[in-house]
This record gives sequence, C-alpha cells and structure tokens, in this order.
Amino acid sequence: MYLNQLRQNYSKSSYARKLSSLKNYFNYLVRGKKLAHNIFKEIKTPKLNRKLPLLLNKNEIVKLIKACEKEEFGTRDQALIEVLYASGIRVSELVNLKVTDYNKSQLELIVFGKGAKERLVLLTNEAKQSLEKYLTCLRPQLIQNPAQTALFVNKYGNKLTTRSIERLIKKYSKLAKLSKIVSPHTLRHSFATHLLEGGADLRVVQDLLGHASISTTQIYTHVSLDRLKKIHNLYHPRA
Repeated sequence: MYLNQLRQNYSKSSYARKLSSLKNYFNYLVRGKKLAHNIFKEIKTPKLNRKLPLLLNKNEIVKLIKACEKEEFGTRDQALIEVLYASGIRVSELVNLKVTDYNKSQLELIVFGKGAKERLVLLTNEAKQSLEKYLTCLRPQLIQNPAQTALFVNKYGNKLTTRSIERLIKKYSKLAKLSKIVSPHTLRHSFATHLLEGGADLRVVQDLLGHASISTTQIYTHVSLDRLKKIHNLYHPRA
C-alpha cells in the first residue's frame, strides 16, 4: 500500500531513493535482531533512465572561447576554457593546478584527481598559446604574493574557486548567445564526446578523464550514438 503511494506520487528516482532507504533501514533492524526478515529485500529497484549529459558542438565551443576576447580578464578566462576543453579535466582539478604542473614542452598537465590519484593530461596547441599568453601578460600583473603557486588566480592574486569558474562559464555562454545552460562539466562532456566521435579508443578516453571504471566512460558512447542517429535520420534519403 505504502509503496504504491510512493510510485504514484514520486518520480522513479525519488521512489528508488526511498526504497533504498527502506531496504537499508530494515537490514539494520535484521542485523540488530529486531526483525527476522527484511520484507523489502525482494522488491526490485526500478531501472532509471540515464540522463545524457549536455554538450556543445565544435562551433559553440569556438563561440564560447571568442566571447572572452574583449573582457577585462579575458586572457585568463580564454586560457582556462581552452584548458578545460583540451584536457577534459574536472573544475575541481583545474582550480588545484599549480604553475609547476604545466609542462610547456610536452603540452602536458599533471592533475590530481579523485582520491589524490595523479595522472597526465594533454593540451592542444591552441590551449598552449592561450595559456602562454595568460602566464606572460596577465598572471604576473595579478600576483600580489610571490609565493602564490596557483595556475589560475583572481584579480586579487588568489586561487580561483570552483564557484567563480562556474559563474565565468555561465557569463561567457550568455555573451556567446548560446541557447544552452553551460557549466565547466559541459566542456568535459564535450571533450569526451568529440574524442569518441573522432575515433578515439574508449579506454584512452577513460584514462584521460580519470575514470576508475570503464562503465562511467561508456555514457559517452550513448551520446555519440544518439547524435549519429539524429544525423542519420536527418540526411538519409529513406529516413
């Protein structure tokens, strides 16, 4: 009776969360010998439809980057957008980058991901050019404390925060007149999808993204297939 009410009044995801809580609670009661059997154990959790991540196409990426050009700190912002898209790193990884993590000659960044796991990510020539311009022309003007090691800093010379970068990305998506709600994670999704569409191996993309499990990376194969279906339906003469 109670579960029927939950099904009728809540979304699948909310129902699944509540059912999971009930299962865990009754498992606790069984372990504490308050109950002999978990009555919710045999009830199957509903299969949830996995939401495909939002991404930008290549033209939208270019518009986002160009939107930085006339802004006060556009040199820095263009560099950080280029780095996010070129490497696919998380925004939390970006804010923790140090100047010494950047290898100019090898077009590499040393990144510390989840669980403090270290990995190498790669940059494009465009990202390198933008980063070099920022490091040469703007960062020295912003730095007030010579001991500051953060790669990306704010106007006071302090390390940028994830929140400030999220606000910057939203600002430039509006300036670029993009119809989508863009976040730093959108650039990560776009990076992975564009690599796979270009023929990159799924395992390589997994390593670049820093995913512990290949199943996490496989969401991007669904994105690519979805876009391929749309193109097929749009251009095939008998679609």
